[in-house]
Amino acid sequence: MNKRYRKMVLFFLAFSFLTSFLCQSTVYSKKSTPPQVILIMSGQVSLEDIHRAENRKQNQSSFCTAFIGEMNMKTQAGLQDIHNAVTISAGSRAAGSEWARQAYGTNKQDNMGLALYQQLSGINMLSTEVASSGVLLPYIEALLKRNRDDDTGAIPGLLGETLKRSGVKTAAIGNGDSDSRISRLAPILVMDRQGQVPEGKVGEQVLQPAPFFPGGKKTGYAQIEQQIDKWSAQGIGVIAVELGDLTRLEMFRDKVNSQRYEQLRDQCVDEMMQFVNRIAGNQAFPRKVLFFSSSLPKEAIQSKKLMGPVVLLDHPNRRAGVLLSATTRQPGLLANIDIAPSVLEWLHVAIPAEMKGQPIRQSVSVSHHSFWMESERTDRVYANRSNVLYPYTALVLLVILAAAFYLLAVNNRRLSSLCSRLKPFLLLCMPALLLVPFVFLLLPLVFIPSGSFVTLLLVAGVSMLMAYLLRKADFTVCFFWIGLLNWVPLLIDGVGEGTLIKRSYLGFDPVIGARYYGIGNEYMGVLVGATLLSVSLAAEFHRLRNKREQKGALFRAVAAGVFLIQILYMAWPEGGAKAGGIIVLLISYTYVMLRYAGNAPASANVKRKLIVAGGIVVLSVLLFMVNDIVSAERQSHVGRAVHELTGGNWAEIGRIVKRKIHMNLRLTLHSPWSKVFLVAIGVILWLLVKQASSIRRIAETKPDLTNGVRGIGLGALTAVFTNDSGIIAAALAIMYAVIPLLYFLVAGHGDKRISTPLTTP
Repeated sequence: MNKRYRKMVLFFLAFSFLTSFLCQSTVYSKKSTPPQVILIMSGQVSLEDIHRAENRKQNQSSFCTAFIGEMNMKTQAGLQDIHNAVTISAGSRAAGSEWARQAYGTNKQDNMGLALYQQLSGINMLSTEVASSGVLLPYIEALLKRNRDDDTGAIPGLLGETLKRSGVKTAAIGNGDSDSRISRLAPILVMDRQGQVPEGKVGEQVLQPAPFFPGGKKTGYAQIEQQIDKWSAQGIGVIAVELGDLTRLEMFRDKVNSQRYEQLRDQCVDEMMQFVNRIAGNQAFPRKVLFFSSSLPKEAIQSKKLMGPVVLLDHPNRRAGVLLSATTRQPGLLANIDIAPSVLEWLHVAIPAEMKGQPIRQSVSVSHHSFWMESERTDRVYANRSNVLYPYTALVLLVILAAAFYLLAVNNRRLSSLCSRLKPFLLLCMPALLLVPFVFLLLPLVFIPSGSFVTLLLVAGVSMLMAYLLRKADFTVCFFWIGLLNWVPLLIDGVGEGTLIKRSYLGFDPVIGARYYGIGNEYMGVLVGATLLSVSLAAEFHRLRNKREQKGALFRAVAAGVFLIQILYMAWPEGGAKAGGIIVLLISYTYVMLRYAGNAPASANVKRKLIVAGGIVVLSVLLFMVNDIVSAERQSHVGRAVHELTGGNWAEIGRIVKRKIHMNLRLTLHSPWSKVFLVAIGVILWLLVKQASSIRRIAETKPDLTNGVRGIGLGALTAVFTNDSGIIAAALAIMYAVIPLLYFLVAGHGDKRISTPLTTP
């Protein structure tokens, strides 16, 4: 039996080893034959074009079972197609050069490109393998120099260079030429760093006569399709295709009858979709076909619809779905910098560190119908954002200044009548203004109105009604609930999927590409200000009930727990994901906790200060490390910055710092939030000088509120120096300090809602 048993065990082990070996061989074999990737690019295509075309071809087009998405087209220079093409080729936001549009075939019978390339680079291409059938960009140095001078950190041609070093052949075909200019962007996508593409056809041979089309020439789809099949048979791994009919048509917009123009646009889009379907449906070659827009039509830009369409056809497509990436973490949304890393991953090629995008993923959890609805919401919020937020910031400024005027003029006999009429308005508006971020957060639960005026009326009405109801309570109760209503739902939504934050007018903005996930500067300021306001007023409750200055252990534990949860949320890669926010919360919350312990930082001994400072530094480092140790796809921009720092990439760190400084300076000069912050700081300084006795009385009668106000001010100042767009966070945070303070002073001793009598000088 023992021998038989041993034989059975040996047989089982041998069988397991053989099975494992075969499985590994199968996986290896599968990885060794990656699919061909075909990048099809067209200018002047909008999301609406694709949506209409999908509806027209609903029962015929394989687009109905494709993976679709909208693409952020942000570059280092603008929305023009040349910048977008260079950005895609680099996998990082780059800047283009108009000279780079000029690409030429290397046919010896038409050696203009060869001669021009040799003139500018000093390299004779006649003796190289690219000389017979490739494509050259003679002005590649202008492109490289532009990115060096602008310090973009991008490497034009990095995709093609990486493919070349990995032995993957590339080709380019098509153009957007017109009688007035040469425009050939397909080679940019797959060129190497010397501006060379081994195979390509980008001249007249890919066009066909079209007597009834403006300009008389159109894309030769049959020729391009035949050439793609020929290259596929030769083992070309990546083919870049440019379809330029819409670009050519756009040049005749002002010369063509408007009805005829729209008819031709729809015709061109349908022809492109049919071409993409045929390329993807060719079952002779396993292919991934990615169609995307390189530029947007004028009407889309005027309507502030600045996201471009992306469609992936991956044969066989069995279910429709959407595209996403770790860059955005939002189903249906990706960035142009994600295309190059995706191509490399599909071909099983290592992605270089210089590429800042993340590979595209496919999801069937969201339908096309849901995608189009969400896309419309995103566009609507972006289009109305300035029309909603500018009046709000203007009203905040007006109310703060009006409250300061009231305090200045209340004892003036000539102005007493005006002040008596102004007071009820101020006492209603001030709490209402602090409730607006809460209403903005919950607004997407109901609907997003199509017009900014309707939105303003709705937000104002709800905020005023809530303020009217809360004002019936004591000052402490009223503003405690205002603070609580602002930060609790915000934290709950953020810990979840952030559905409300991303659709809010105070949320992040995927259209401009400043932030795709996390909490954002606007709601970070709300979180800090509202939390410290509500916790400090809760401390007032505790002090009055227990009649002692020093907080009990239970209260300190609860407050510390709230603060710690928020700090961890801010550090969580899939939560707040905000490095500057970690620092803001640590500094402001630590200050308040020291006050609760009865030890002001000014009177603490050196040892205690060193322990606290060291603790803050250690906790900050640990929280940053959370972002660094997770996988690359789960890392936030915080983790990626930490990764650059630990990797010694000081050039990239320098660019990040420079970008943050530039952003803050620009916002300080142009953003209405900077005016809110500066006016709020000015009013606080004025109160400290001109209303000194009243401020001292508040500090004596409401010390915890005073500590909260100081903590908010400290957090706001910290936000300015530790965040790009920090001035926005600072403005929203400081509102929760200056407005309650002004409310308390304006209400004075004549309002029963103020529990502590106050004499206004």
